[in-house]
Amino acid sequence: MVKKVLVPLDGSRLAEQVLPYAKILGAPDGASVELIRVIPTLPPIGLTDPAYETYKHRILSVMTDEAQDYLDHTAIGFREMGIEPELKVLKGEPADQIIRESDDGGDTMIAMSTHGRSGISRWVFGSVTDKVIQTATTPLLIVHSLDQADRADGSPALSIERMLVPLDGSELAEEVLPHVVDMAKTLGLGIVLMRVVESRETYYQQTSGFPMDGDWAAYIPSFEQFIQKTMPEAQDYLNGVKKSLEADGIEEVEVRIAEGQPAEAIIDAAHEMSDILVAMTTHGRSGLGRWILGSVAGRVVQQAGDPVLLVRATGNDT
Repeated sequence: MVKKVLVPLDGSRLAEQVLPYAKILGAPDGASVELIRVIPTLPPIGLTDPAYETYKHRILSVMTDEAQDYLDHTAIGFREMGIEPELKVLKGEPADQIIRESDDGGDTMIAMSTHGRSGISRWVFGSVTDKVIQTATTPLLIVHSLDQADRADGSPALSIERMLVPLDGSELAEEVLPHVVDMAKTLGLGIVLMRVVESRETYYQQTSGFPMDGDWAAYIPSFEQFIQKTMPEAQDYLNGVKKSLEADGIEEVEVRIAEGQPAEAIIDAAHEMSDILVAMTTHGRSGLGRWILGSVAGRVVQQAGDPVLLVRATGNDT
């Protein structure tokens, strides 16, 4: 169970779009909330005007005070909900500080937007968020921020009804399930379990590396044979997971099988459904391929447009 939600902010309304999720997860009797803002390390001596060094500490002091004032103001919305967040101003490289802070104590979830902008630097997917995703060992809730900086509060209303959970049959992919159960109970969400099997096109792409003449052809099933075997297996697998989730107290569980490439199928499903959160491990393994960060999970974060819960798989799957 998540005990703390760590929310990195850079002062931008884009970054603040994660705040509704942090508020609902930190609702009274929920997880504690920690809001952090990282200010950059100033350039060393000799790289700027000599007068700069004279005022270096003063500049840092002003930046720190401004960051603290910003966090104090941001905390008001939490306090109005009965949540008293912890506030910290950190100094250094943003991704490193976020990861270090998330490792300070167990059962932490990092909740952040895919990008934000401050007056000094820009957080973009591919830099700060990307480094956090690839390095952090704690669960991450990634919100794809929209360019709505002119909104009054900078944050869209929270509207999530279901969690879309892609699985490939591996124990690695299933490591997301305890987190899914926890969040589904906290937010009162339904769950859609999804498994992607090869379409005719992707199946023959997978087998195209084998020579199709001679004796080899006899050992490669036709797509019809493959799908006749695979579909019932996928259905049985998802039904088994559904039964387990229902035993854990989740009342609304749906199963869905799609054909095609995993990333595209998950993204298409996310676009088709409204008010969802995608939850998946950073990788899993299927019989013909491997889901890895930078391919499936990375593409889902970038293209789905919906919030994504990422859990780094830690077990060994054979």
